[in-house]
Amino acid sequence: MTKSLRDRAEIVTKEVQDILGVSAESHPKEIADAVEQAIIKALLEERQRCADIAFQCCDEDQDQ
Repeated sequence: MTKSLRDRAEIVTKEVQDILGVSAESHPKEIADAVEQAIIKALLEERQRCADIAFQCCDEDQDQ
């Protein structure tokens, strides 16, 4: 079953709360929001890195 990014963030929220030993009432929405934002930022940075590498490869191919 495919999970949305939000579903994954909520699962990670529960895991973080377990690791920290805090209750489920300890800011679950804020933690899930932060996790979701961090994942989105990482994905966007990785997408840009891959695009930069692909662009460099295209330039190298054109030179040959």
